[in-house]
Amino acid sequence: MERLSSTPESIELLKDLFDKLPSPTAIIDCRETPYAALEGPCLHYSNPKLDAWLNRTLLTTKDRFKMWATNQVFWNMVKSGKRHEVTHQRITWATYFIGERWGILQSMSSYDDQIVRDREEFPRPRKRPRHSSTDDVAPLAPTVLTPASESQSFLASSPQSDTTLDVAVHDWTRRDIPDASPYVQFLRKYGWSNTKFGPLEQWNPMMRSYINFLTSNPGVRCVYIGRKDPTSFYNEKTAHILGTMHPCALGVSGSVGSGPTWEFKFAKIQEVWQTGKAVSGDPLYHPTPRNGLVLAETHYNWAMMPIFDEHGNVFGVLGEFDDCSEEVIKRRMLDTEIRAREMEPADNIEKFWTKTHDVVAANPIDFPYAMFYSTAEESRSGHYGSPTSGNIMPAPFQLQSVIGLNDHPLAVNQFDIADSKHALAKYFRTAWFSGNEVTLHAGDAINYLPDSLQIHTNHPDTKHGHGSTSHTAIICPIRMIGCPGSVGILLLGLNPQRHFDESFKGSVKVMIDQFSQKAANILIPKERENYMLHQRKVQESIYAKVAELSKVGIAIYQPTTNRFTWTNEKFDKLVNLRKHKNIPVHPDDEEQFNKNITELTKAPTESCFQFRIRKGNEDKDVDNSQQWSWVLIKAASEKINVSSINPKLLSRITNDQKKDNHQLVDHITFFMTENEPKVMTDKEQKEQVQELLENKNQSENFIDMTCHELRNPLSAIIQSADGILTAFGHSDTDNGAQGSSSELSNANHTQVTVLDSAQTILLCAQHQKRIVDDILTMSKLDSERLLIAPERGRPVSLVERALTMYEAELADAGIEKTFRVDASYAKLAVDSVYLDTSRLLQVLINLLTNAIKFTRKSTTRRKIEIVLGASQNRPSTSSCNISFIPQRTARNDACSGPEWGTGEEVYLQFDVIDTGKGLTAEEMKQLFLRFSQASAKTYSQYGGSGLGLFISRELTELHGGQIGVYSIAGQGAKFAFYIKARRHALENDDSRGIPPIEADPSAEKVKHGASASLAYSEASALNHHQLPSDLHILLVEDNLINQKVTANQLRNIGCTVHVANHGVECLKFLETSAFYCNPSERENSTLNAQKTPLSVILLDQEMPVMGGLTCVKRIREMQKLGNLGGHVPVIGCTGNARREQVAKCLTAGMDDVITKPFRIKELMAAIFELVGKVRGTERR
Repeated sequence: MERLSSTPESIELLKDLFDKLPSPTAIIDCRETPYAALEGPCLHYSNPKLDAWLNRTLLTTKDRFKMWATNQVFWNMVKSGKRHEVTHQRITWATYFIGERWGILQSMSSYDDQIVRDREEFPRPRKRPRHSSTDDVAPLAPTVLTPASESQSFLASSPQSDTTLDVAVHDWTRRDIPDASPYVQFLRKYGWSNTKFGPLEQWNPMMRSYINFLTSNPGVRCVYIGRKDPTSFYNEKTAHILGTMHPCALGVSGSVGSGPTWEFKFAKIQEVWQTGKAVSGDPLYHPTPRNGLVLAETHYNWAMMPIFDEHGNVFGVLGEFDDCSEEVIKRRMLDTEIRAREMEPADNIEKFWTKTHDVVAANPIDFPYAMFYSTAEESRSGHYGSPTSGNIMPAPFQLQSVIGLNDHPLAVNQFDIADSKHALAKYFRTAWFSGNEVTLHAGDAINYLPDSLQIHTNHPDTKHGHGSTSHTAIICPIRMIGCPGSVGILLLGLNPQRHFDESFKGSVKVMIDQFSQKAANILIPKERENYMLHQRKVQESIYAKVAELSKVGIAIYQPTTNRFTWTNEKFDKLVNLRKHKNIPVHPDDEEQFNKNITELTKAPTESCFQFRIRKGNEDKDVDNSQQWSWVLIKAASEKINVSSINPKLLSRITNDQKKDNHQLVDHITFFMTENEPKVMTDKEQKEQVQELLENKNQSENFIDMTCHELRNPLSAIIQSADGILTAFGHSDTDNGAQGSSSELSNANHTQVTVLDSAQTILLCAQHQKRIVDDILTMSKLDSERLLIAPERGRPVSLVERALTMYEAELADAGIEKTFRVDASYAKLAVDSVYLDTSRLLQVLINLLTNAIKFTRKSTTRRKIEIVLGASQNRPSTSSCNISFIPQRTARNDACSGPEWGTGEEVYLQFDVIDTGKGLTAEEMKQLFLRFSQASAKTYSQYGGSGLGLFISRELTELHGGQIGVYSIAGQGAKFAFYIKARRHALENDDSRGIPPIEADPSAEKVKHGASASLAYSEASALNHHQLPSDLHILLVEDNLINQKVTANQLRNIGCTVHVANHGVECLKFLETSAFYCNPSERENSTLNAQKTPLSVILLDQEMPVMGGLTCVKRIREMQKLGNLGGHVPVIGCTGNARREQVAKCLTAGMDDVITKPFRIKELMAAIFELVGKVRGTERR
């Protein structure tokens, strides 16, 4: 037989031969396949004699024979030469191989001999003699045939030892137990005569004792009798675990029910037999059919203990197995989560994917295979990185690495998710655009796992998925944190011996979330910069926080529904709304209270009144004063579009409350404080006022700190964007990144894209700066601390300055600009007037910003025109065809103070006319209100905070004027406002500008410092003969990023820049500069020539060690003491932009202040002006 070929033709010849043999014979297919560990050998052929013999046996005997004949461990032993003859079912079988695949199993006796043997060994049962209740069952002649002689004596009954025992009440091996479990009843009826244990009646007392102990044990227990080929017996818990292998594994070789773990168990059984001692170890992996899985991952804590007979000899081994699968799996998944959490941040995408690969590869059991795809550097629509919105198709993905799928047809180097031919394309698209995981399963008709991925990925050194075939995979996008899009997509094959349940999903989600957090540290071009600037709702979150922390009761009341839509904690405590649906007003005050509320609901207005409310007790005695407390309410009603209000503040408003936006008053805001006029002492009043002032100061300090921290990074962003544009030779006046078609065709695509991105960053930063300015202005307006500070200025120059600031944006949008001075202005010969230049510029900037925003998308001619006019009388609606908005409250005369001078009063009117989309009558009604825009669509299409026009209205009213609008839908809009000013009494006096350097700080100096940061100074044109290369600048800045960016920008234009981190370093540098000298050294030109030149100091205000205010005071003290040879020019560069904060800097000794964020050209204008003035003073 050994010389036979293993070809199919030879096997067919063998079948013809075996058909004629008298001995039962079988051919076993033992080919090695990837699924051999799961499927095992199979019965390929059985001859007629074997079929006839099997048909004569019991059904369980047939199944037991097939399991024994196809046992993988058994044939491995045969292949290795360890087994040539073996006894099964009391038949001796010869075993051998043909080639490497075909195993031959052949009985050593003929079929007829076997029939005779069966009749001899299994005679017809004789009628059993009746026994008394005290007698044991009479034993039969022993018929058990065991290959292991050491177990034979134990299993067989002995008449001398067994017949004298009483029948045990609970011993199921001796008698039927009425209430026995189904499993015990099954054991009673089982055909033990066909097993190595022999008939049940012949078991000796010790065997019965161990078997009863085993069946009554609730754990997983099994005994193995014999040494060379142990026979197994197990209890009910073990039978449930064996599943379909029960009852075929009962009473036969332990290899039948143990599968691939038998070699391990057999070795431990032999160790117990040899040493007579119990052994245990690490959890044993023993897959079993469970929960609908062909094989489920199962782990057991195990122990093997010897079983001794009455002589102290080992005759068997007791195996105890406790399920610890959940603990093992959780520990393994926790290790994966820890690896993901402790993964070191990567500084580029390649290193990120390498580290991600290592984390997944460390758990080959739960993730047998994987594919790692990263996003391409450029999306299909031309955007960099991953898409920032769901409707952009990405460029092809790049394969970074694979696990277990080397040379797999689906693991392509470039993967285009638009390619419908790829089996995974549609699933990748779903994951990409939804941002959610997609689970694929072999049994899912919709999300079907491709057949080519239903594989096992065994590796020589690792067990990928325990060697089973994967039927489930998951596609996970690695999302960006802080902005839309993904770094890439990860495909994971999942453990086929586990259900993808909530626990498994949770572990995968934790791992993917950790990957996303690590990916957030990777710089993806454009997205990170854009979305760091995208904070348009920062002011709303600030107000919500202030309201929640306020010690004043605040509530929003909706008249249409007669209910409070939002209250803070203080208001709830005062009114006790949980007990009272409405405010519990004293009956005597109820009439006046309702009257005040009615007035508030008629029109937007403000009111302040006091009344009594009930305290927490329900005493019906109205005259009991202790049951009532006085409260003071300040209420304001406004017509506001509900959809534009902070959702945090109005989170409780229902859809029914939002549906009617045509009511004159949408809501009333209440500010309530306790007020006991008859009881409150002067001390308590002072304490209450002090508390309110502290709360107000805390709110303003919080806003100041927030705005300061926002201005610092914005300054660096703006200057960096300017640096990019300058490095590519791009100026503000260029049309963005546009050019002629011939120029674009020759230009490098990367350069054009970088220029466009830098221009976008610059515009976003400027927009963010305007929001910060709006927050500061709103804070002042709410606290009624915003004052108009007049200074000399030329209205024509101010309008030209505003247009210059938007020159680049207008050119980029293709908008034509026009500035026209009306005849009325020339007729009155207006030149220099007293007005608040900074507030006027702020209104012009707000109107210009809106005009550009709505004209940019115009399909007709794009044009913006500004008209400046003047009159001696207050403009009216009839005179200029503009509907001016009525003033919200009565205000004092804006020009009545002495600082306005004695010149003639004049009204200046400014018209901003655009050709944008225009406004409907309903939309115009929504304008000039806090947080309000023309319509709900305005924000989604054009952005904005809804504060600009409201602030403009407040500023014009404070300046003694009004603002209004005239528009026809589709034909553009005309916004107009006028302010009250006074002529400068001495028209021929040209002494405008900064007061003398050595003069004491004054109000005039404060005004100039506040306006210097808003726009260019006119002095930049007067000092055109100065060059940046002539300037030696000391930059004192503690923020290293701002320090680096500003210094590099100044150096790029030719300035010599020195840096210091705080005031102490600044003073030390001054001692080495040309300014520093002792009085005796002033005339020594040689010593002066060796010192460092210095033109100006740029000094930050808030710094560690020594701040800017302290530093500049020391500098001025050194000047007075004669330690500095002349006036040192100092310009403050700070993020504190309030007028009083700027005044504080100027009072301390700074010559000028420029607020962050600023552009280099703005800074250079201020430097040239100051240096030129100082040099001119020194020459005089």
